Amino acid sequence: MAIERHTGRTVDEGLGLFLERYVRPPEPFALEPVARALGYLGDVDEGDLLPVGKVEIEAYWRRRQPEIIRSVARFG
Repeated sequence: MAIERHTGRTVDEGLGLFLERYVRPPEPFALEPVARALGYLGDVDEGDLLPVGKVEIEAYWRRRQPEIIRSVARFG
């Protein structure tokens, strides 16, 4: 979330870079679990290292995950 807000880079781009870096062939459902895992904060404690409150981060990912998954499905 902080990277998207402060750099203009998106998770979608990051997933593409991941595929390039690790030379993974595009698989139809390979990236969906990664996108879903980014929004899992069940084992994260509130603390000084979070850019904002945990509730705000969770709300952000609930909105972004479907967009990311659609983008991956559309562009691979």
